[in-house]
Amino acid sequence: MIKRKAILILNVYIIFILVIIILPIVLCYETTSNTLYVDYDGSKEYSSISEAINNALDGDIIYVYSGIYPGYFLINKSISIIGENRDSTVVSGAFTPPVLGGVFEITADNVTISNLTIKYGIIPKYGKAASDLYLFGIGIYIQSSNNSIIGNNIQQNYGYGIRINNSKNTIISDNNITNPRSLGIFLENSDNNIIMKNNITKNERGIGIHNSSNNNSIYFNNFINNSNYNAWDEGQNLWYNTNEKMGNYWDKYYGYDDNNDNIGDITKIIPGTENEDRYPLMKPYEDMMMDQVLIDEGTLYFMLIIGCIIAIIVCLPIAYYWRKKMGY
Repeated sequence: MIKRKAILILNVYIIFILVIIILPIVLCYETTSNTLYVDYDGSKEYSSISEAINNALDGDIIYVYSGIYPGYFLINKSISIIGENRDSTVVSGAFTPPVLGGVFEITADNVTISNLTIKYGIIPKYGKAASDLYLFGIGIYIQSSNNSIIGNNIQQNYGYGIRINNSKNTIISDNNITNPRSLGIFLENSDNNIIMKNNITKNERGIGIHNSSNNNSIYFNNFINNSNYNAWDEGQNLWYNTNEKMGNYWDKYYGYDDNNDNIGDITKIIPGTENEDRYPLMKPYEDMMMDQVLIDEGTLYFMLIIGCIIAIIVCLPIAYYWRKKMGY
């Protein structure tokens, strides 16, 4: 009777562990999106990004192999466009009319653009003046919400690198944004967005925020060698991370760091409505992270304790079963 009870307990534990392992796999399998593959040389099902967008459905992923893909693309579906390599998967604007507002113009919610080089958003040469910077010459033009622009090179666009208009809950993260003739990122009529961990370098202007944009969070970015200004903010926005108490790196920050914690002791004033970065970084964000201990000892000890507890819970019924079986 005792042996049967031990076997029953053992089986229950095994089933419990299998459920924990298998259930997430099943759920992921059931919700896996359809992936459309694009390669300019014609070796995949699509040779152009436009063709893949036209055939995609909401939730699909468009995977783009390395190559150069010219054109302007309207994204009016909730899809993801992901490049094979952000340095060698290049999406380049073209003069061909009619053009849209940007190399990518996003009008649908829940769009992801990742791992691409996006460049040469240009002002059309057909009857367009330089004043049309506000409508054309944009790398990515966002007019929707809940989007993710992550891990791209956005460079050499002649209006804006990224223009965000009427957008909420969009994340702009881990991008290299370099546009010597234009503004890196511009926000208008946009609230509650996050701009973080971007290298905003060698633009004419770094970030510009219109007074209609509020409650956006801008932190962990590096502002370097922007010729006119690094940032201009006419709204009410947060320029640091409240939990980490860290802000942005500014190459034109002239404060000091008496306690050597790599956080400036004087706040950085943002021109416009004089918002402030209360925790300006004394070195670029990546260098700050490299200086920190790679593994926190407290976290390591906690993980070891949890691991031991789990091992004991799993092994006890097995040990009990074998003890009874061997007659000890």
